[in-house]
Amino acid sequence: MNLLDHIKSHILSHGYPPSIRELRDLTGAASTNTIWRALRKLEASSDITVEKGQSRAIRLNGYHLFLIEKGIGAFAKYNSAIQNIISEEIFDA
Repeated sequence: MNLLDHIKSHILSHGYPPSIRELRDLTGAASTNTIWRALRKLEASSDITVEKGQSRAIRLNGYHLFLIEKGIGAFAKYNSAIQNIISEEIFDA
């Protein structure tokens, strides 16, 4: 599971984004610095936004969450320019 998938899964199961330390533990990374570098790459590719100076401030860009039931949901990648769903992922947290 990649870092973006870990973030999505955590949001589904808890209702809020993971902390940096939680991401470190979930991924088995050696340090929080490793997580920060990976988050910066995701931010550079516009997959996420990390709000500076706030805890649990990871925001998924262009995704809409549809809860199917507690812990199970779908993230749809939404293209607002053409107003349609361009991909969908089902997650079981």
